[in-house]
Amino acid sequence: MAEAALPGTVPAVSVVITSCNQADCLEAAVVSALEQGGDEVEVVMTDDAKAEPDWVATACQVGRDPAPEIFGGPIYPFYLTERPRWFKDDYEIRLTTDQARALGEGEYISGSNLVLRRDLLERLGGFDPNLGMKGRALAYGEEVAFIIHARRSGAAKVVYYHPGLRVRHLVPARKMHVGFFLRSRLAVGGDTRGILGHAGGRGKAARGLVRSAATIVFRVCVGLPLRNRRSQPYWQNYVVERVAPLFGQVASYYGMLRQ
Repeated sequence: MAEAALPGTVPAVSVVITSCNQADCLEAAVVSALEQGGDEVEVVMTDDAKAEPDWVATACQVGRDPAPEIFGGPIYPFYLTERPRWFKDDYEIRLTTDQARALGEGEYISGSNLVLRRDLLERLGGFDPNLGMKGRALAYGEEVAFIIHARRSGAAKVVYYHPGLRVRHLVPARKMHVGFFLRSRLAVGGDTRGILGHAGGRGKAARGLVRSAATIVFRVCVGLPLRNRRSQPYWQNYVVERVAPLFGQVASYYGMLRQ
């Protein structure tokens, strides 16, 4: 854990950057941070992420005004291994908006660049330990569930996003494979359904599942060979951009059918 005191313009406030292994859920980081005691702001950042040099100064500014209960910013990739030729930076960029503003319903902040008020964490009991990454198992959504809970309970009046709070996140070689994108979308679809819920009965779910599966077949058999090779020069681009999202829909509809 690395602790950095904020500049004197924000007295009696400090930032604790809590590192946790990429394979662990945010709960472990929060528990570790809370055990330290005495800090008003918690920054949860995985140990495969690195903040830009002006991150602390920007966090001070946001923490002072508008002083939101939850805030964060964009995530950009960096690499320690060579990227495949087809792999685009865009696949790993998490950019909600290019303006500093309060986020509305349905807008969230990624857990790799998330700042929370300590009293908010304590009141809400931290993150749900049943959500998020555990070991090598792909799972997501603990930060989304926390933000939803904070909003609905009235504990967080403002969830704020600042594009100047830039963090770079390591993209390991194992993530630069089409298979990872497909598995990741399946996990996101299933977790999102559980967190956000979806209206509709089993009939709607069955129709949606069939439609999504049929669209996958059509896009692989027809869309892939006819793709726009200027925007998607490699077959992997088409699968990641046009096929993988449908895997998330399949997982979501399947989960609805099993309820």
